[in-house]
Amino acid sequence: MNSLDTFILIVMFINFSFGYKTDCTQDMGRPCTIYLTPHEDAYQELFLSSVDYMNKVVHDIGLMENETNRDVIEKENENIKKFVGEDEIVS
Repeated sequence: MNSLDTFILIVMFINFSFGYKTDCTQDMGRPCTIYLTPHEDAYQELFLSSVDYMNKVVHDIGLMENETNRDVIEKENENIKKFVGEDEIVS
């Protein structure tokens, strides 16, 4: 199973099992956004564990579970958009 297949399965699992807010459509060929908060297991365990370790270290990706500082969260979102792509997801 390639990384894109794995990513699609993760997105579907999160969307259908947990009911997280997304902007995903039935068109699996288009990228979509899954909205997570730092304290959710899906962010801490599922998402962060799927990002390449070196990418997390080099670009400082990963928030503490209790993070509430808006500036820190916005910086994290920018880093994810900039440095985490489908080729960065580890299957």
